[in-house]
Amino acid sequence: MGPRVLINGIWYKQSRFTAYWSYITLVMLASAARALVRQIKSSVRVSVLALAAFAVLEETALARSYLSCLAKKVVIVDAPKGTTSSSAEENFGFWIDEPTKIVTFADGKKLNVRRFDDHWISAVSGDVSYELDRQNGNLTFAGSTMKGGIATTIIGAGRCTAATAPAR
Repeated sequence: MGPRVLINGIWYKQSRFTAYWSYITLVMLASAARALVRQIKSSVRVSVLALAAFAVLEETALARSYLSCLAKKVVIVDAPKGTTSSSAEENFGFWIDEPTKIVTFADGKKLNVRRFDDHWISAVSGDVSYELDRQNGNLTFAGSTMKGGIATTIIGAGRCTAATAPAR
């Protein structure tokens, strides 16, 4: 008597031929299942790598922020013929890149950073020094130049707030 198979609660005789093909089918199913598991693992690896890449991109995007600043600027020009002054409100912005500690104006011009920590950013552009108090957003700047006997002094103060980047 050959092997028996239980199907829907009824025992059936199984010939060697059907037993052999049942075994082949089981081997093929097991092989297909292993291949499917490998494929799923590969898909999971790809998904994990994609998530990691998005996390890095998101972290990089979050690490770079834009500050919009409104400041009162006073320019004093001291020339041999006399002294003049003017004042105006000025709107400008900074890009702050945390990981690289790079500060740029909205137009892309880099500033020379002297101090960059959780509380202060100190930077210079040309003859003007900028001090940003990161705790309250207060910004001060000052600078002076001398050309041809004419002294120009720039003094300013204002406030910076996190904002969306300007349209380019």
